Amino acid sequence: MKRKIRFPLLAKMLIMTLFVSLIPLGMMSFMAYNGINYLTNNIVNVGTITLDDLGKKYIKEKAETVARQLEIYLKAHPEVKPENILNFSELKDIAIQKVGETGFTCLYDVNGIIFLHPQREMTKGFNLRALSKKFPIWWRIIEKSFKEPTGGEYLWKDPDGKIRKKYMYSVPVGDTPFRLGATTYIREFSSPLERIQSIIKTQSISILTIVFIIFALFFIFALVFSFLFARWVAKPITELTDIADRIALGDFSGTITVKRKDEIGMLSESLSRMQESLKVAIERLRAKKRRKRI
Repeated sequence: MKRKIRFPLLAKMLIMTLFVSLIPLGMMSFMAYNGINYLTNNIVNVGTITLDDLGKKYIKEKAETVARQLEIYLKAHPEVKPENILNFSELKDIAIQKVGETGFTCLYDVNGIIFLHPQREMTKGFNLRALSKKFPIWWRIIEKSFKEPTGGEYLWKDPDGKIRKKYMYSVPVGDTPFRLGATTYIREFSSPLERIQSIIKTQSISILTIVFIIFALFFIFALVFSFLFARWVAKPITELTDIADRIALGDFSGTITVKRKDEIGMLSESLSRMQESLKVAIERLRAKKRRKRI
């Protein structure tokens, strides 16, 4: 009669083997996933800072270059006055230049009065002070530029309602009361990095997919191997247990087929010797009883 085992050795060994084999692989997969994410974020963060700094340097140099061009033009054309500045198209072409993709340069004076600006709402005579409450950080940059070259970041609300970060740098135009400001969106300089980030993330997903596929294949392999190994260990023990139960009931006809060169093999040989010894002993005892009856 076979005994019921709540938690057989086969199940124990299967679980233990899977546990030991899958934990290292799980840790490696987790470390690979976190490592790729950390590397991607680190590259993007460092790259963004670097590109932003280069962008600010470019805006500063653009403002200084245009200011020098204006200074040369004004010295060559002393007839240019604040009241007739719009009559000189060449001056307008110099003062209003493109900065990056969407940025521009503009001309204003130490009183905050606009003279040349690419946007229609900023017509000649518009006082920048009117925007000081709406954009206080921007106004502090403008106000500081009245006294010295200055630059800084600020938030600007676009016509579509979006608020985005911009950078502006303003410099004096020679000894005149004019100031030349250059500005554009900071994101323009880091946008190429965003495309690179997208590519890196796509590649990261591909790598992680391969890692998880390998993990799944290894899991299946570990599962099959664990089952076969556990069965290889547990099956002879179950067989020997059945033989031992039959011996306990006095049945010595069972044949021990387990032939191995390990501890289970030693157990098999010991059980075989015990079976043979008990069989001989019982046969002697029976023969002795038969002689007494005679």
